[in-house]
Amino acid sequence: MKIGITPRFENSRYGDPWYSYEVNLMKLMKTWKRDCELELLSPQNDIKFGELTLVILSGGATPGENSQRDDFENGIIKKSVENNAAILGICRGAQLIAKYFGGSLMQISNHIDTSRPLSGIVPYLGKCFHTNAISHLPPNFEVLGKDSIDGTCEIFLDENRKLLGIMNHPERVLGTDSLFFELMEKIRWQ
Repeated sequence: MKIGITPRFENSRYGDPWYSYEVNLMKLMKTWKRDCELELLSPQNDIKFGELTLVILSGGATPGENSQRDDFENGIIKKSVENNAAILGICRGAQLIAKYFGGSLMQISNHIDTSRPLSGIVPYLGKCFHTNAISHLPPNFEVLGKDSIDGTCEIFLDENRKLLGIMNHPERVLGTDSLFFELMEKIRWQ
């Protein structure tokens, strides 16, 4: 299994583009699939989409805040779907998947640096760090988990296109590994 991971887009203090990758996310994926190969995706790389089994759109920043990242990751979604690669969107990545396929977002509060219980497929999946919620999911998407307090969508799936969105950050909190792995094993990735 080959897994591609997108970076955060930042600028150095000198204005140079800087791509940063979530080390804890890489560790989490290597724990889930020890024999997987990780590929760090960036606009400078020649990405061979036909070789990727799973693409992860990582968290960090809200869609619309960085047009270069939005364009890059929207292209990643397009090419991944064309090549039948599964996509896992974490937080920002989940929001981007929903928007790409015709969903919409709304601003919310009380989802920053907090742990919130879920109803649905898993009871908890890490901390929240988002100011947007998915207000409308596109057709063919199924809600797998909702925030137990305000009812917002926190986990969704389009099984036919192998698209999974998780608004929480399982990579940032110790002790959620088994719940995350349980969720990942329920998805038909290949």
